[in-house]
Amino acid sequence: MLPVDIKPVALRRLFPQAVRAIQVGKDQLIIDRAAGKITVDLHTVQITSEDAWRLLARVTLETSSGTFHLDGVTHEAVSILLEATLRGKRRETLRAALREGAAGMANALVAWDQLCARDAYLTDREAKTWLETVGRLPRPGEGEADLIEQLPSDLRDGLARLSAVAADLRAAVEKRNEQYATAQLQEHQAFLDTVESKPLTERQRSASVHDEEHALVLAGAGTGKTSTIVAKVGFILRKGWARPEEILLLAFTRKAAEEMQERLQARIGVEVPVRTFHALGMEIIGEATGKKPSLWVGAEDKAHKGRALEELIAQQLADDSFRQDYLTFQTSLKKPYRPAWEFASEQEYVQYLLDVEPRTLKGERVKSYEECDLSNWLLINGIRYEYERSYEHDTASPDYRQYKPDFYLPDYGIYIEHWGVDRQERAAPFMNPAKYQEKMQWARALHGEKGTRLVETFSWERQEGVLLSSLEKKLEALGVERHPITVEQALEILNATGRTGPFADLLATFIGHCKSAGLDQKALAEKAKESPNQAGRNALFLRLFERLYPAYTALLAGLGAIDFEDMIVLAQQLVAEGRYCSRFRYILIDEYQDIAVGRARLIKLLKGQMPGAKLFCVGDDWQSIYRFAGSNLSLTTGFEDFFGFTRQTALDRTFRFHDKLCAFSSRFVQKNPSQLRKELTTERTAAEPPVVLWATDGKHDPVPAILADIDAKRQAKRLKVLLGRYKHTLPKPDVLGVYQAQFPSLDIVAMTAHASKGLEADYVILLGVKQGRRGFPSEMQDDPVLELVLPESESFPFAEERRLFYVALTRARERVYLIPDFTSYSPFVREIHDEDLYEKEILGEVARLSDVCPLCRRGEVKQRTGPHGTFYSCSNYPVCPHKERTCPRCKQGRMVPGEDTQQPAGETTVKREVPTRRCGSCGFLARQCPRCDSGWLVERRGKSGGGKPFWGCSNYGSGAVPCRHMEPIHTDGG
Repeated sequence: MLPVDIKPVALRRLFPQAVRAIQVGKDQLIIDRAAGKITVDLHTVQITSEDAWRLLARVTLETSSGTFHLDGVTHEAVSILLEATLRGKRRETLRAALREGAAGMANALVAWDQLCARDAYLTDREAKTWLETVGRLPRPGEGEADLIEQLPSDLRDGLARLSAVAADLRAAVEKRNEQYATAQLQEHQAFLDTVESKPLTERQRSASVHDEEHALVLAGAGTGKTSTIVAKVGFILRKGWARPEEILLLAFTRKAAEEMQERLQARIGVEVPVRTFHALGMEIIGEATGKKPSLWVGAEDKAHKGRALEELIAQQLADDSFRQDYLTFQTSLKKPYRPAWEFASEQEYVQYLLDVEPRTLKGERVKSYEECDLSNWLLINGIRYEYERSYEHDTASPDYRQYKPDFYLPDYGIYIEHWGVDRQERAAPFMNPAKYQEKMQWARALHGEKGTRLVETFSWERQEGVLLSSLEKKLEALGVERHPITVEQALEILNATGRTGPFADLLATFIGHCKSAGLDQKALAEKAKESPNQAGRNALFLRLFERLYPAYTALLAGLGAIDFEDMIVLAQQLVAEGRYCSRFRYILIDEYQDIAVGRARLIKLLKGQMPGAKLFCVGDDWQSIYRFAGSNLSLTTGFEDFFGFTRQTALDRTFRFHDKLCAFSSRFVQKNPSQLRKELTTERTAAEPPVVLWATDGKHDPVPAILADIDAKRQAKRLKVLLGRYKHTLPKPDVLGVYQAQFPSLDIVAMTAHASKGLEADYVILLGVKQGRRGFPSEMQDDPVLELVLPESESFPFAEERRLFYVALTRARERVYLIPDFTSYSPFVREIHDEDLYEKEILGEVARLSDVCPLCRRGEVKQRTGPHGTFYSCSNYPVCPHKERTCPRCKQGRMVPGEDTQQPAGETTVKREVPTRRCGSCGFLARQCPRCDSGWLVERRGKSGGGKPFWGCSNYGSGAVPCRHMEPIHTDGG
């Protein structure tokens, strides 16, 4: 703190001194000496010091008034003096700069006032550019504010105002822009009231008149995004900010572009071209090169493209290394491999196997991917085998079926068993490791007892990459000879089993996304490292791609044609090289949430070519449903990160549906915390629940009953949309015709959820809401190699499917009818059914047990007949191992969950109050097993049938989960 007095220590005061003390002020030193006090300016003082006596120092001051010495001061005092002189010099420099900078300060204020006085929006870039000029002006620092008081009053006032604006520029800019917007809203109220059929909402008006360099309008379902675009274009033209030809308005489909252009013509009476991204790309290429290239026929004809790629593959097969890689990929790596230990339950594992569908080159459906590898290796090496042939010795018993080893080599009398165990011979936890180990020991003992030859392979060998080489060595040691089939035969088999076409389709998709994302081989290799579980498969695919991509490029070059991706990629290059110069002052994009990174880069390049160009995007992250086509949701949620400072507006009022459907759909989509938060309001209220879960017995078509329920509510002709996740869930045209004839006052349309986007209806009937690969949500997985070229996947389960479900829900104005399969619960239906926050109603018939497999939930339990009689098993056998015994009485019927009945005592083994299993054929009733819930209790006897009777589970030694439940038989018949 100032002032500070510096004096010599007491000991040094004993000696005569020239200087008694020094008083340090802000700008001056007062030197007290015997002859009197002298005041000098700090900025004119030069100070030196030297050690005078160990811890003390001698200070010398060179001033305009002479040289002075102060002996016996501490080093701390020396530091204070040195800092004071430096501060004095800074303050004097700043004082002079403030006086000299008066003109610059005045100019900065004039510039700010001019920015604010314009009949234009003040953008963030303009404000920051102004702030850079202010930053170059001298500014008082901490402890130097008193210098301002030394300035003339006009300079003091100007500097205070300048500092206030610069200190919180964002607040100043927003305050100014809100004043500007208010004035614009008042001046153009009539236009904003009439540009659309209804006056615009407050948020729509705000988005129209604000004119930030980057603007993102988040438009929830039914909030009037198209009206906002129309109003924005009209306002731009009305203000004279751009001519029609200087406005680039983009839509994602030709139909959407045509509809937008018609709407603009009708509402503002000016023809503003609306382009698709591909049309823009072709236009840029044409203008920059003087010639529009031809579009390759394969770009629009998927079948033609597939055939062309198959021909390219066939040409590359002449190379030995490519041929070997291709055969390996198509046989051992056709689908992604995951070991059983990665799954938490048998159901998850079985569903994975159903997804990858392990089917051999011979067309056999086997139990695991590892067995598929073994089968294909045997076939390619010309070793005859039989899959799951019955063991040559009878092993069947009342509790166990006949033993069937995995493979049998008839030419050598060798059996091959593949065990799903690790190096310690432990099975995955859900496989009941102890039981599995018991099975392995039993099989080994059996082969040893009967003298049959057994070769064993193991899952750990597949995980370590030695499964096939190990099998080769084991068979070679037993004298098995390999007679590999020719390459031509192998390719013939691949073609016959339909593997070539899917690979060509995968390649086509990969090429398209790779081009769009601008990835090269090095970038792909780096991304492949991020998936270590698929490293081998990804690396092999990339080797194939490295050969096929140049061949594809050469094919197009030879034809003098381009594909759709080239339209964007080439346009980017031409703009980046300056061979095309943008004329667009405004770029507006509809459905922005569907944008891919290549298109976003093109827009950024175009905008950068035109100083002051503005970007205005309208979209809804809640309706982003095209990741499979390359759309990147992060370009919406991270809009500002990509483009720069952004003004974001959320349209908060939906005109489509009422409050209950609004609350339901908003809660549903925002379960994903990554979705941007929005609060929608509505104009209408409703009394009844917005969603109906229409229960059905699975035997009758529920749609007519639902249409009748809708028809009863009809007040005018209404549009009904029948939606499905996939086309196969929609009614056939003849069935749709029957519906329409039965309900002539309704308009009934069938389309998928994707196709319905942008449309609306009074009521929606959502079909195909079940679990599974083609359910809703769809559990179908893209090939993992596509993760190398697609936008980063989301961690939230079914994130995009949830948004698609939201799209389906929000097509309705009044109500949505869901037809769930209550035996194959869709996770979405389960969530809606179980959580109280969703207001719903359950109508229709009582749901009953169907024949859906209780293990995999995808197959159907069917009756089968084998060597030992009738039994029930899953239609997905052998992938799904679920089996059931038949009724113990009639030996034919299936035991299904029963009901409490009035059956006379003696015809049942159960009490009425306990769960039961009933035969669907003869009605026999048995007590359900209390442990596994899928079996029922049957009478058994211990010690090979001669012991005391007891109740045991029918799943003992069989069933999806072998159950060893036992309990005594009570004399009361319980």
